[in-house]
Amino acid sequence: MAILEDDNRFGGCEADVTAIERAALDYMEGWFTGDPVRMRRALHPDLAKRCLCYEADGEEANGEFYLSNAEQLVRQTAEGGETNWSDTPYDPERGRNNFDVKVFEIFGDVASARVWSQAYVEYLHLGNFGEAGWKIVNILYGHTQGKAPIEEWRKTDFAYWAP
Repeated sequence: MAILEDDNRFGGCEADVTAIERAALDYMEGWFTGDPVRMRRALHPDLAKRCLCYEADGEEANGEFYLSNAEQLVRQTAEGGETNWSDTPYDPERGRNNFDVKVFEIFGDVASARVWSQAYVEYLHLGNFGEAGWKIVNILYGHTQGKAPIEEWRKTDFAYWAP
């Protein structure tokens, strides 16, 4: 797991970073293992998850997006999640090497992070809901389709996004 270096944009403590990473892993590993309990634990009930839609050739976004909500994701996860598309069972111990969670910024009770996997790159917005903890409230994702080796993503510096 990567932690953004200390600078004036990163306001969270180590406990916040750990909790955000846990939410991201509950989300991703819940999906890859078909575990609806972990999926529900990661998501705010009013979550909005979006993916850009592309023309038939897959090269150009067509201005539309596919939208999912928390209940749909929990239901799809209970129905098997990613296990429906993969012939290889997900092994959490080995599989974590194929995920990269990067916390970009924490400001008070809001945060942004990215999760990279062999199949997806997902940008997360999270909120800290007190006793309920850090929950994912927004996701924008794309399919990596083998286009983004994890080593390349780990080298990417997104610091220019912040003022």
